[in-house]
Amino acid sequence: MSVKAVCVLKGSEKTTGTVYFTQAGPNQPVVVTGEITGLEQGLHGFHVHEFGDNTNGCTSAGPHFNPLGKEHGAPTDTDRLVHKLVCTYAHL
Repeated sequence: MSVKAVCVLKGSEKTTGTVYFTQAGPNQPVVVTGEITGLEQGLHGFHVHEFGDNTNGCTSAGPHFNPLGKEHGAPTDTDRLVHKLVCTYAHL
């Protein structure tokens, strides 16, 4: 059974986007696709919280998604939280 989720991003006045998460089955990887516009040039981190509620910023979004109880880790560490999905570079 396929599982899908969507995230609608509304950052600053100019930063917006939509990100899609799709997992074809329980033991399959999660595929992340989408488009984000309005980022300043440079490296940007991307992570996931447990809840989609952003009414009170990160407080209402809950803790970082961490189903395996891992330590935070650096972006280059192979053993790190699963919420730290990608680092992306914005080109102008």
